[in-house]
Amino acid sequence: MVARLYEQEQRRLNSEKEEYRSLKSMGSLVIRQKRGNIFFSEKRGRQETGITHDSKRVLLLARKRVLRKSIAQREQVCRACKEFLRQIRAIEEPAYSIPATISATISATISAPIPAPIPAAIPELAPSAIRAGDPPARESLKLAEFPAEIRNWLKTGVPTNPYAPEELKYLSRAGIKLRSKSEMIIADKLTECGIAFKYEALFTSRNFTAYPDFTIRRWDGQLVLWEHFGLMNDEAYAEKALRKIRTYQSLGFSLHKNFIVTFEKDVEDRKLLERIIESYLL
Repeated sequence: MVARLYEQEQRRLNSEKEEYRSLKSMGSLVIRQKRGNIFFSEKRGRQETGITHDSKRVLLLARKRVLRKSIAQREQVCRACKEFLRQIRAIEEPAYSIPATISATISATISAPIPAPIPAAIPELAPSAIRAGDPPARESLKLAEFPAEIRNWLKTGVPTNPYAPEELKYLSRAGIKLRSKSEMIIADKLTECGIAFKYEALFTSRNFTAYPDFTIRRWDGQLVLWEHFGLMNDEAYAEKALRKIRTYQSLGFSLHKNFIVTFEKDVEDRKLLERIIESYLL
């Protein structure tokens, strides 16, 4: 449950902050490679001191670096969980209806990718062919309207989400079948803006497999994932959504750069949806 996750993350956060305070007076670790050899130094301001042969200090400075990134990550998760729990309590009060979206909170608090011990390059996103049996693409998904590189990307086909094809009940203006009205609204807005995208394209990285709602090829060639979470008033669904966000971030995706997250209230406000697209995709 989200409450349990929040308690666990808060305990770990407090423990890591205490450990970090004990290392705060130390400088920062600098790693350089020369002629096949690795050298370590400690940087304080503009001054660097070689510590290659001081393995204990190297390990302490490495630990300080890891803690700094981990603390930032845990603070983001704790803030997102805390806000979600507040929204859940609001739902349970008779005087309130469905609460306002928590997208702004999550977008603001989970804005940096979760650090990995080894920097992970974002793998090429698997593009998805337009589903067999769909009507021919119309409006701005017509291939002729895109540069050659994007046309080739749109025509390259890989598997799409095989789950419950009978749920693909909504048809976008570009002739793509989708699972929800909200996703149809997003697809139509992307089409209106002339943005190339694919629906539920297979994405795999390491041991993670997913079918992001939208895989987008931005005008500058950047591949962007867009996930729409429509049932955030369901606690189990919301917990799964938060885990999914964290997994994407651990693979190198960053909100406001190559990862977009929206909720129902974002789609209900068409002006807000337009601002999201203008800010991150145009």
